[in-house]
Amino acid sequence: MSAPASLHASSIFAVRETAECGRGVYATQFIPKGTLLFETAEIAASVIYREYWKEVCAQCFLYDRGRNWRIRDAKAGLAFCSEECQTAWKMDVVNDEAASIAIEGLGKTGQSNTSDADEDPEHLLPRPTTQEIDTAWAMAEEIATKIRAARTSTKPSKPERRLLAQILATPPIRGVIAYQLPAFLTVANSPSLWSDVLILESETMPYISPADLKFQITSYHHLLACAPLSLLDHITASNLRILAAKSSHNVFNIWSQDLDEDTSGGSECLGYGLWTAASYWNHSCGPNIRKRREGRMWKFWAERDVVEREALCISYLGGDEKHMTRSERREKLKEHWKFDCACTRCQEESD
Repeated sequence: MSAPASLHASSIFAVRETAECGRGVYATQFIPKGTLLFETAEIAASVIYREYWKEVCAQCFLYDRGRNWRIRDAKAGLAFCSEECQTAWKMDVVNDEAASIAIEGLGKTGQSNTSDADEDPEHLLPRPTTQEIDTAWAMAEEIATKIRAARTSTKPSKPERRLLAQILATPPIRGVIAYQLPAFLTVANSPSLWSDVLILESETMPYISPADLKFQITSYHHLLACAPLSLLDHITASNLRILAAKSSHNVFNIWSQDLDEDTSGGSECLGYGLWTAASYWNHSCGPNIRKRREGRMWKFWAERDVVEREALCISYLGGDEKHMTRSERREKLKEHWKFDCACTRCQEESD
């Protein structure tokens, strides 16, 4: 696997810690409008929403207005727009025998999962508190310890075999396990990329509901029960909690590209991914950086001339900020990203 792109390595901007908004990106020289600043295709984890599994290429995320792709990977239960994309996906993700087996197991569990996560009544409850999260994971680890003992035993006892059967009989939500598995493969096969994940901003309460937390734990136990033994050391509660905490603020939505947008937008949101090196930019409601996804690649350009030492910012609102009032923007940013926007535009405008 190639080394991940690093946003730190640039001759025209630098990543710095600030007193106002944590880490930020700043121009180190004058940058003319239209300059390509950065591009990266390195994804620590990604998932396509259930309704688009057959319609979105698992490699380049191409979506053709609802058309089902004919090229399929039966083991993984994924679709591809071309044989080239299928080959590239195998080279990037299934890069050893253990990964191949894990992907195959994921495909099988996904086929049997008929439950609808959104129908769980616990989705209507408030976010779990940090104490509730810690308690849930502590209880989960007690079961995980027993699963590990059963998996690594040369001759599992009858209670151990019963436990494994019970875990495997409870199918996980495929969207959850499909996002977790690539992250574990990243931990196992690309430590440098995972190191970049570790330095991203964290959310202390990343689970949107008790049901979300429950699904994360169910998936954790399921992977422990069926993944190759070579991956067990990487499938840990700590890594899963890190993934959730970092993903909350840093994932990029995967939008269809059927509209002529100047950012990343489209008419349908197909899923999301954690492009680690693309997650350093801070937000502004009057961004000077334009972003767009091209296949797996995110690219960032200067939207206008940028002067030396100016903060380089994208919009977290995906272009919607152009038509929103100050109060609407700040409300949405507070709800989804947990900060009160104090960008120049918000300071200059009134409600």
